[in-house]
Amino acid sequence: MAEQMATAINGANKVLFARRLSDEKNMDGTRISLQTTHSIEISSDDNTTETKDGNITVAGNPEVELSLEFLGSDDPVVELLEDASMNHDVFEFWEVNFEKPDTGGKYPAKYMQAVVTKFSSDSDADDFNKVKVELKVNGQPKKGSATVDKKTIGDLQYAFKDIPKATTPAK
Repeated sequence: MAEQMATAINGANKVLFARRLSDEKNMDGTRISLQTTHSIEISSDDNTTETKDGNITVAGNPEVELSLEFLGSDDPVVELLEDASMNHDVFEFWEVNFEKPDTGGKYPAKYMQAVVTKFSSDSDADDFNKVKVELKVNGQPKKGSATVDKKTIGDLQYAFKDIPKATTPAK
């Protein structure tokens, strides 16, 4: 039986959504606007003991860090993340993979709760304002399926429009 070649995932199709944990009953998680990059890094401190038979390594508990970069904007999430860096607010994040929706119309996702450990905003004269945020994840990310409304999906990519003039106002 021939093996099927793996399909690469386009990074643009993995999008972060966020919400302050204390707002979970008041608001939906929202897409962070103008994202340029994000990464999830998993590491652990290892303890190695040298023996006469060779080294024995015991891995420590994994630590997860989330870092993200986006262009500064009037998106309210920017101010919430900046405030969280001072107030130690816990945030919820969803990394949603729009490559392959599951059969129920949901999307594969990773969910995590994290605390902002670093917030920086760079404003060069010849470029857009860039915001960088680093976070430590509490525990480990959980895998599941996320519900994303059609408007949000539409915001990610514009839809095909036909050549004749529009008969309804643009939304």
